[in-house]
Amino acid sequence: MKTHLPLDSASSHPLVTDLAATQTSIPAGRMVLPFQNDGSKVTMRLFGRSDQNLLTFGRVHFSAMEDNAYFLEPSPSQASFGSTLDAFAEDCAEVMALKTALTAAVARKNARREALIKQLDRRACYVQSIAYGNKQVILSSALGVQRARQAVGPLPPPSGLQVVPGISEGTVTLTWDKVKHALLYYLEYGVEGEKPVQLSLSGRRKKKLTLPRLGAMYVFRIATAGTSGQSNWSAPVRRIAG
Repeated sequence: MKTHLPLDSASSHPLVTDLAATQTSIPAGRMVLPFQNDGSKVTMRLFGRSDQNLLTFGRVHFSAMEDNAYFLEPSPSQASFGSTLDAFAEDCAEVMALKTALTAAVARKNARREALIKQLDRRACYVQSIAYGNKQVILSSALGVQRARQAVGPLPPPSGLQVVPGISEGTVTLTWDKVKHALLYYLEYGVEGEKPVQLSLSGRRKKKLTLPRLGAMYVFRIATAGTSGQSNWSAPVRRIAG
């Protein structure tokens, strides 16, 4: 891709400035090179390299430029480039040492955290045994007191009952909305006018059924079960098995 520079700013563009500086450092006798230009361009793909990969890449390049007959006066110089390589290598080593130390420190911290939690659990048992369930005594230890559980009143029946025909003949899928504090749900279904089947569904809000009597009208309804017992039944939903 060519870079087009405005005429009034071309002389001050960093690319032009760097190229001019490089050309100035090359003796005039070396400006015309003794080999054919085949259109090749330098590529490095530096972005995305890890620090170690970048360091290795730089070191390989440094070695390749040592006493290279094609590049007698590299810019930046070998001394400057080598100094930057060494400084980066030192920083990488320091960071690696810090990472190793941090990993060890985190492991020690986690082990001591676990030990502290175990001792706090033992302290809680001790405080509980001495306080005999007295709130004031427990709070004097700066430990917390569990809130007494409040009984949940009668729950409503689930809403949003849907009966969707399945892919296979005679199959349906039932879904309904969640009811807070529900322990389980009761599903009742059967051919209209006949004794229904009742299922207990522990926490699930989806059920697939196979209806054997194709063409018959089936009735579905659902109820919630909580600590206060079973709720009323939901409004019935009717579907023809097919």
